[in-house]
This record gives sequence, structure tokens and C-alpha cells, in this order.
Amino acid sequence: MRFAKPFLAGAAALAAALPASAHVGFVLPDSFAYKSCSGFGAIATFSDYFPSPEIVLSAEFRLVGPQGQAIPLDEVTADHAMTRLEASLDMPGTYRITSDERLGRKGKVALVEGRYERLGGEDMGLARLPAGAQILTSQTATVSEAYLNCGGANTAADTSPAGQLAVTPGQDADSIGQSRTFRVTFGGAPLAAREAFLIPAYAFLAGAHDGAPLIVSPGGEIRLEDLAPGVYALLVRHIAPAPEGAETDVRSYSTAVTFAVGELHP
Repeated sequence: MRFAKPFLAGAAALAAALPASAHVGFVLPDSFAYKSCSGFGAIATFSDYFPSPEIVLSAEFRLVGPQGQAIPLDEVTADHAMTRLEASLDMPGTYRITSDERLGRKGKVALVEGRYERLGGEDMGLARLPAGAQILTSQTATVSEAYLNCGGANTAADTSPAGQLAVTPGQDADSIGQSRTFRVTFGGAPLAAREAFLIPAYAFLAGAHDGAPLIVSPGGEIRLEDLAPGVYALLVRHIAPAPEGAETDVRSYSTAVTFAVGELHP
């Protein structure tokens, strides 16, 4: 089984491996490890320049506590570039902030020899479609979330799917030091997604908007090794037929989990 080792030697090598850049919807907490359990803050935004805010991300955000309890958000304030979230934390442990699945813009994709292909850019523009390709209508369905803890305590986290495409962090025993594991599922079943990317913070400064492409195992597992300390967004995409009654033929699912490596405190 082949797992991802995302860091390549040098910015030029990383940039050379990239697909076309794309907007990422992400939630970024003020800290992933609060020393005390008092206040929580985060931003939510879409951007080509992780973690710089670019376009406001609006959603029915949920903050889930260490015992699965819903934590009310005290402030949800949006401007042109981002939504600011604030809440009071009530006990030590692990929390989850999620946008849940939100429907977004509509567009088109191509069905080419049984595979969905995103339209746009030079590689798959309308003028370059092969004979027999079918054009389908599409709508985005995005999930953006992060996990954090306070009081120096890690507890069992809420990992219930927030949408059809779920990216779930592994247990602490599988995600220690400079390694992280994640499991990708679609509709509850493991998915060997063919579009998965690890985006380090400020990778765009080296021309690497989408970060390093990853390989997802047949069982839907992503293992990241030898990660440098810092903040990352793990982005997974998948195109599938839309549910019955939907306004488009297919949905373009996108789930991003923001996480940190190293001791990062506010």
C-alpha cells in the first residue's frame, strides 16, 4: 500500500507537481491547542491563498464540545473576506468546528469515458473535449472544519459525517509527532478519492496554491508523514451524481480539514 509523503525537495519540485489552483473553503481557529478553556475564535473563508482570507464563507456553523454537546456561538460576524466566529468554552477537551455541508455555485462538468472531469483551464476546456463527451450541470457541496483542544486535554472527538464526503482524523495513537492519518468516506463507505491535496500555510508564496497531491489508499486512508511544524489544510474532492430532486445532474463535493503540527498556542 502506498501512502503520501507530501513534502518534496524544494519549492520548484512542489510547484511542478501541482494541478490548477482552486478555491478552498476553510475554517481556521485562533489556536488548535488553547492553554486555558475560556474563549474560542476562528475565521471561515474561501481563498486561493491559504490561510489568507479572500471571500467570505457563510454557513450554519456548529461548535461541538468534548461530550458531544452543542456549544452556542456568541458571535458570527461576516465582512467581504471572511466570517469571524467566537464562543465560550466550558470544559477541557477536544472540540470540533464545522460548516456542515453547504451548497454553492453551479457550473458544468464533462463525463469523458465514464469519468467526471472538471471543466476550465487549458487542459479540459470546452474546445478540447474529446468526441462523445457529455456535458452535465453541477453544483458545489462543501464542508470546512477543524478540531482543537483546550486545557491540555485530548478527548474523543465528534467525527460524525458533516456531509456526503467526510474526511475524519485518526485517533491520537495514529496521529502523533509529525504524522497524521485521515479516513475518507462517501455516503459512509470508504472512498479512494483521486483528488486529495495537502496545502501548507503560505504555500502560495512558492507558487504552490493547491499544495502536494496525495494518494488515498483503496480503504480510504491518507497517512501523512514527516510533516514540518505548521498549519495545513487537507482538501479532498469528489464528483458524484446529485441526489434525487436536486437542481443539477451532479454535485462537486469538497471537504477541507484544517490542522496543525507542533505546539501552537495563541
